[in-house]
Amino acid sequence: MEVDTDNITLLKKGDVKSFEFFYRAYCDRVYAFALSILKDKTDAKEVVQETFLRLWLYRDKLDSGLSIQAYIFSIAKNQAITIIRKRRNQFCNDIQGEELTDETHEQVIFNDLEKRIMEIVDLLPDRRKEIFLLSRRDGLLPKEIALQLGLSVQTVHNQISSALTFIREHVNEDLMMIVFIILFS
Repeated sequence: MEVDTDNITLLKKGDVKSFEFFYRAYCDRVYAFALSILKDKTDAKEVVQETFLRLWLYRDKLDSGLSIQAYIFSIAKNQAITIIRKRRNQFCNDIQGEELTDETHEQVIFNDLEKRIMEIVDLLPDRRKEIFLLSRRDGLLPKEIALQLGLSVQTVHNQISSALTFIREHVNEDLMMIVFIILFS
């Protein structure tokens, strides 16, 4: 931690070697993070470039007491969101030939997301599906579900967790991009 604090102080003063230190320390991790979100090597490289460009340009705003890792990954996340928004807008323009209003676009995305998730939920075993729907659709707490179905609260937690894992495993990359846009827009 002391090394980071010293390097942050030097970076704030414009020391190129300190910048290189952070670049070497985080470049590959930022690339992997961006690639996991964007699924495109060129876009992931762009996120890396923009992240470290912004780190250099706004170095004077760094706080030696805060985590530089959190700062770097915050920049990377924002850059990935920017790219996803560009993709979304291009996709909508390509499909409809005209720009949708943000509200209409969000409703279209939400409806598509809801439909596709329900298709996946329908693949769950009956009891797990019932528990999941009581939790997510009806808004019941695990304790309430457990009482209603005569199960332990832990069983309900386990079934919800298994359902979420199953859904995540069956969601395709496009849907993950939509979820990411909705969560971070």
